[in-house]
Amino acid sequence: MLHEDMCERYKDILSMMIPDWVLDPFTSLASDLVTYQEELIEMQANEELNPKIKGGYTSSAGNPTRS
Repeated sequence: MLHEDMCERYKDILSMMIPDWVLDPFTSLASDLVTYQEELIEMQANEELNPKIKGGYTSSAGNPTRS
């Protein structure tokens, strides 16, 4: 009786599809790290970004002043 009542009451929650990264967030880290490493390699090899990266934060931000 209680089991049936709980199943009826929470059927929307029980029918939810929960992504794997929510259930076990540490198993999907390996593939994410590879993706980030590939993006970093692409950014480091980008000829347009190299001067901005080597110039630091101030050259790309326009040296904003605070008031």
